[in-house]
Amino acid sequence: EQKAVQDSTRYAAVLREKEKAESQRDSVVHQLEIIRSIDNNRFVWPHIMDEVSRSLPPYTWLTSMSQPSSVSAGTRGTRKPAAKGKKGKAAAAADSSSLNQTMKFRVVGNTVDIQALTRFMRVLETSAFIENVQLAGTVVVMEQGKEVTQFSIDAQYQQPDSASIRTIPLALSVR
Repeated sequence: EQKAVQDSTRYAAVLREKEKAESQRDSVVHQLEIIRSIDNNRFVWPHIMDEVSRSLPPYTWLTSMSQPSSVSAGTRGTRKPAAKGKKGKAAAAADSSSLNQTMKFRVVGNTVDIQALTRFMRVLETSAFIENVQLAGTVVVMEQGKEVTQFSIDAQYQQPDSASIRTIPLALSVR
């Protein structure tokens, strides 16, 4: 009986140490997920702005770009750690990619050529980073004594296929 009590006491200490180590591991994993989330999403807006500026036709200019969706960069890293094991990692990856895919944005601008607006929307839709391009509305307004068409376009960021992204190493020459 004494040996069983000693074993029980010893194993209780081992189990406490194991729980403490698992708790520390989970904390580190959670912190790494937050860092990974921030790192994966830091180039979203530069990609969007680059694609929009590349797609902008002549005689068309933008007045604003905004993110009306509820998913923001501040809420991306506040998720609870995923379940342990392979399913947890897959769920975390799916969760991260779904956050990227649900980021919606709105482009508001003016054009003097309505055909330029349709070209702009068509070129935006061909982008690897933008999908679900929808015309939210148009209004004819007077701008400096001339009629222009003011438009609003809603679109959605999409995580592109890794094969469509070209990475270039950054090298600085020091003399």
